[in-house]
Amino acid sequence: MFLLLISDFPFKPNVKIDDKTGAQEQAEISIATTQFKSLSSWVDNGSTGGNWYDVSLDTTKTWNVDKNNIFGNSDCCDPVVKEYNGTFHIVWLNNTSITYRKTTDFGNTFSTTKTLSTGSLDHPWMAIKKDTIAIIFTSYSGSSSIIRVACSFDGGNNWTVVNIPNSTNGAVPIIATDKNKFWGFFWGDDPTDIGIWVSTSTDCSNWTSAQKVAVMSYAVAPNPYPQGIHADGYSGRVLNAYMHTKTGSRSDWRVYILRYNLIGWDTFMVAPNGNNSIYYMPAITFDPYGTAHLFYFYKIANKKWALFHSYSVNFGSSWSNPIRVSDTTFEFVEENDCGSVDNVNYNCWPGHYIEAYADSQNVYVAWADNRTGYFHVYSTYARINDLVVNYSEKLNDKNIKIKDGKLFYISDKNEVLDVKIYKVDGSLIHKSKINVKPGENEIYKIKGLVIVKINDKIYKVGGF
Repeated sequence: MFLLLISDFPFKPNVKIDDKTGAQEQAEISIATTQFKSLSSWVDNGSTGGNWYDVSLDTTKTWNVDKNNIFGNSDCCDPVVKEYNGTFHIVWLNNTSITYRKTTDFGNTFSTTKTLSTGSLDHPWMAIKKDTIAIIFTSYSGSSSIIRVACSFDGGNNWTVVNIPNSTNGAVPIIATDKNKFWGFFWGDDPTDIGIWVSTSTDCSNWTSAQKVAVMSYAVAPNPYPQGIHADGYSGRVLNAYMHTKTGSRSDWRVYILRYNLIGWDTFMVAPNGNNSIYYMPAITFDPYGTAHLFYFYKIANKKWALFHSYSVNFGSSWSNPIRVSDTTFEFVEENDCGSVDNVNYNCWPGHYIEAYADSQNVYVAWADNRTGYFHVYSTYARINDLVVNYSEKLNDKNIKIKDGKLFYISDKNEVLDVKIYKVDGSLIHKSKINVKPGENEIYKIKGLVIVKINDKIYKVGGF
């Protein structure tokens, strides 16, 4: 039998991460999680100022007391947290330097501070591929800029910095990995349209010449600019979620997907809530099974925005019905009484980023909203097993069925299937290449609830 759609709301109640009260503005949130333990960092734009971080030891159900002791006195902004093999790595902008530390004991102690680069710098972002850490950032010299990458090949102990070729006048970079290579994206400077540029590297040391692969309207660029582009990769592919408006109007902001499909690049608009309102500031992450999770702010009505989620199991070709993630609605930057987008009024500015992360069991998201009248940072999570419904039911897929506790694949040709079977805790229990013929082909004997991946499709099925 196939499991029915789950009726319980999958995302847990929102939890406020920061301890700030009153007229404090928290933004630029980042989060990473492993072994049910999480580290989050953000920027306080209020009276205390600077970067802060917090730790959760119970799958983000509760957070400890805010701390800022690891950043130093000259910290500025842009903290980014990533995790690999139980180690949390954090990088941030220290006004005139890109600075790095790590913790192997969930925030109890941190390594000594490493200064990776100095000068007029902006917007570091990080990706980790095994023992190689790549931190991308913008380096300015007068009116020009270049995109640079700091590389560590020993887990963050030693660093070297390289330039990305053909990245002159680039800005707001972001980096992702599909575990095979690194993908560096950035805005390209253009008087009318901002091009999204990309460069790749298999080793962090050597980067391809950056090329323009998409257009992004300049209407999204003026301060307070959104993150604008947010990417993640999986198995040789990458998805980049970004903001774009074909009309140049802030009332026409939409989420677009830039996709590398093993052959080349394509772009398309994504509108899970329908194409009759405004989407803002997307974030995207892959879970270990290849499902892409998209988070975004969406305008429900006048002065009523909310955070939503949609997912894709076929690399962005189709998206699930949206689910609201935020417990409540809130006002937002585009409202008429929020002032000019070029003149920051913090009561209406969420800062950049929604940040999302997935481990073998859960999908986590952290964001900033002003439900209390001032922006604070919040988190929630959902179990992948509750969130990703049976794809074959959703699309009336006729390629698979279960009979007598066995999984069958129905094909119309001779083909080779890449089959992987996972427990719901994320552990791989079966992997094979199977030659199938036209008609019914037995794939696997199902015992209990499992997640099945056949080529690029994911099925959640239960046996007898």
